[in-house]
Amino acid sequence: MRFLGLILAILIFSSKVFGSGGESQEFFHSDFEEKTLAAFMDNKTVHPLILLLTPAESADLETFKQATFQIQSLKAWFRSEIERTGKEELALKRLFKKIQKEVFQEYEIYAPFYEVIKKGKYNCVTGTAYFSYLLNELGYQTEIWETPFHVYLTTRNSKGERILIESTDPDFGFVRSRARIEELEALYSRFDGNWGLEHAQVGEIQTEVEKENGEYRKKISLVELNGLQYLNMGVTALENGQTKRAYSYLSKADFFYPSPRTKTLLSLFEGH
Repeated sequence: MRFLGLILAILIFSSKVFGSGGESQEFFHSDFEEKTLAAFMDNKTVHPLILLLTPAESADLETFKQATFQIQSLKAWFRSEIERTGKEELALKRLFKKIQKEVFQEYEIYAPFYEVIKKGKYNCVTGTAYFSYLLNELGYQTEIWETPFHVYLTTRNSKGERILIESTDPDFGFVRSRARIEELEALYSRFDGNWGLEHAQVGEIQTEVEKENGEYRKKISLVELNGLQYLNMGVTALENGQTKRAYSYLSKADFFYPSPRTKTLLSLFEGH
């Protein structure tokens, strides 16, 4: 059904529903994106890094190679750190600090994953994606959590103890205390947005269903997280008055992650 939805979106986009408005008439903004989504729709295996890079217009295979090299270097460093110290948790915390110092350079609310690799610009969506993919590569299972105004991840060490990774907090974002994890998760799940961070980005549009009991927290996949990338880009396009571009991004967001938020935004195009 999702595939049919994307095909329908392409047909609508290609029609005269929006008019020209001086905007590009292409639904896919690059050959790289078109080929990636075609492969994904055809149930072919798509490398997670390629999928995460795809939303950016400048994404290409060279950037994928750069990202792969970066990840491989961090994996090698972590393993050598484990061998050197014999302390898994210390190595994990140092890995977190290393990424915050050497990879993440500047917080930017709607920067795509491509910008993490090229310029070190990140946000809670792309920062969480980076940590999740790297930890998966190191053999750790991760859980990505979407909340009203934020995204973060949790994992477990070899003893089964829970660790929360807050990608947008370079100083205190590696959280081991059970009490602190519970405190943060309770704050993140609230709809009032008053939990001390300035990084509200994916939760500005909620539905009545999501607001049930005044809290919202949902575990999502890396693929669905890619949908949030497209959602952010769609919001940016709307704010800039780029109607067709916004529809393109939001249709792809709905393809990867058909959330109530995305559908609410897509409903704005009905009747136009």
